[in-house]
Amino acid sequence: MQNAAARFITGARRRDHITPMLRQLQWLPVRSRVEFKLAFLVHQALCDQMPTYLADDIRLVSEGNRRSLRSSFDNMCAVPRTHNSFGDRSFGAAGPRIWNSLPRGLRTLDISYKHCKTLLKTFLTRPRNAFVTFIGYISALEILLLTYLLTYLLIYLLICLSNI
Repeated sequence: MQNAAARFITGARRRDHITPMLRQLQWLPVRSRVEFKLAFLVHQALCDQMPTYLADDIRLVSEGNRRSLRSSFDNMCAVPRTHNSFGDRSFGAAGPRIWNSLPRGLRTLDISYKHCKTLLKTFLTRPRNAFVTFIGYISALEILLLTYLLTYLLIYLLICLSNI
């Protein structure tokens, strides 16, 4: 249905590839849209911006353990055990599973509502085999530091070459 709507809006033919049209419209594919909604709802639940009947299903690993685990510092959610595929699709199980699959930079709780939506959509629209998947999610501060480092390296190389 989504592909048909995108073809109708863009005026494309049936044989045209759909991915460029979805990117042009800034639409997420259906599976990515579901992941976006679940991850965003989990973020709202962890920030106490949801009704309690939904927020009670989401718990951080650090809230339930007396021991200090590595996952306690990464804002990872506890994923409950389910006994069938119906339970796997429930918000209480699927939400934490999607949340835990996000890179550490996206699992921060101190970002605003609007910024969270932007980061999630940017992350989910990237190609699945992008270089980002190999190096992990890079924060804006790390990109800024890398830019400064490369700029100074380039200036140093230019100075060295001008002295030759």
